[in-house]
Amino acid sequence: MDQIFTQMFSMQPYIQDTDKEIAATQILKEIVLCGLSRAGIFRSAALYGDTALKMFYDSERSSEILEFKPSAAGQPVRFEDYYEILQKEISSYGFWMGVEDPGDRKKGSSSPDKEETILVFEEDRCTFGVPGLGRIRLLLKAEQNPAEYAGYEHRYRLLPAPYEICLYDGPSLLAEIIYSLLDHSCRRTLSGKYLYDYTLCLGKNIPVNLRHLRRLLIRSGQISAGERFKEQDLKSMLCEMFRRINFERVRREVLPFVRDPRPVELWSRDFFEHITDTLISYDLFIS
Repeated sequence: MDQIFTQMFSMQPYIQDTDKEIAATQILKEIVLCGLSRAGIFRSAALYGDTALKMFYDSERSSEILEFKPSAAGQPVRFEDYYEILQKEISSYGFWMGVEDPGDRKKGSSSPDKEETILVFEEDRCTFGVPGLGRIRLLLKAEQNPAEYAGYEHRYRLLPAPYEICLYDGPSLLAEIIYSLLDHSCRRTLSGKYLYDYTLCLGKNIPVNLRHLRRLLIRSGQISAGERFKEQDLKSMLCEMFRRINFERVRREVLPFVRDPRPVELWSRDFFEHITDTLISYDLFIS
């Protein structure tokens, strides 16, 4: 098993000493996903968010979060249903895994619409030395509302052992990113990570799943069910949001997490309005 971990570690893009914890975290996510896949989570749920973007769309941003949503016909996600098989998978690779309740660290964090748990890995309890491991936490999150109009794709990974993942397709991932941009701009301080993810998807010419995005915005009360929402309406909402952003702040937030700062230094209202003009939807007939 030591040989498998060494092979996976050598494949990571993070090879500097300061990045070993990031690489170790990424490898642990792969092992956890392999275990969850074998436990059957992807029969009724799909991966989305930061980890999906990093594993399958070459995002530079690292994250300790694994996010899931039930498919249209899926049942609510309960991570405890997968613990037994996941624990066996983790231990087969020589790791010790503990489980923490996020509510123990932050009162009021639980919600009937969300399922969260924290997986803890400690180097001292592993059966072999793991470079950069130390003590790492992975946060598992699941939204419990089914995604009625999301699109899915199935991908395969070869390490630590061949396994299958069900994840949101690119247009549905972009819909979630844009929803987070609009939701944060209305209610909380905007996180620069969503701007980074937005530019990543547009740079890959990914269209937006407009029907899925519309449903998200209706659920959050940002638009009404009878309100017109076409491609140009979305672009107008985004451009209005860009006028309210403090780009100096969001650039400072993102720069520590990217290897090449030059694209981020271009961020401005004019830049985002320009690239938003290239945004397209594959659902042109939504009413």
